[in-house]
Amino acid sequence: VREKLQYDYFAVNAAFYRLEIDKAEKIAKTYENFSIDRWQKLFGEAMAHLKEAKAVLDPQVVDDQERDQQMDQLADSEPSFSFEFVDDQIRLEHKNIENAQVRFYPMEVELLFSRQPFAKNDADHFTLVSPDGEDAIKIGKGNKQTTYQLPEKYRRQNVMIEIEAGGKRKAQAYYANRLSTEVTEGSGPTRRWRLEA
Repeated sequence: VREKLQYDYFAVNAAFYRLEIDKAEKIAKTYENFSIDRWQKLFGEAMAHLKEAKAVLDPQVVDDQERDQQMDQLADSEPSFSFEFVDDQIRLEHKNIENAQVRFYPMEVELLFSRQPFAKNDADHFTLVSPDGEDAIKIGKGNKQTTYQLPEKYRRQNVMIEIEAGGKRKAQAYYANRLSTEVTEGSGPTRRWRLEA
């Protein structure tokens, strides 16, 4: 096959969804030390999912032929997380996450808006460069919610914040200023504008 790298990555994913875990693992292992970082990371994330799937599918399935039961158990063990900004903190909601890494990419808002006026949380082009800073988020065992205090350096900056955990990445834009609007009723609608810095 001419594009063997892409074909193998597709084959790993296809085998995973068919629950052919050993087959997928065998392919993914050949790229553990691949020379291109992006592909090494993609296959590494696939290996992480395969190890979790193996742990779930081995001992606890009552009926080996019961695919629905296997898929339910797999879903229960799947790492997941979401996050939001609360003042100068990040509130992280998570499941099956043991650790998380946060990265900071300062933004030139005017330049970004002129190039992509409707882009909101697109972090792909940021991750092509090294982050300005990064930190580990401590996840307490058994906790489903974790709060992380933004470093002082980034509280007054416009920053794209990326969090990586459980083999997944999510990003949101954090803005130093927030514009709040309120509508009051009376003789007519009145708008009050409040700028929070």
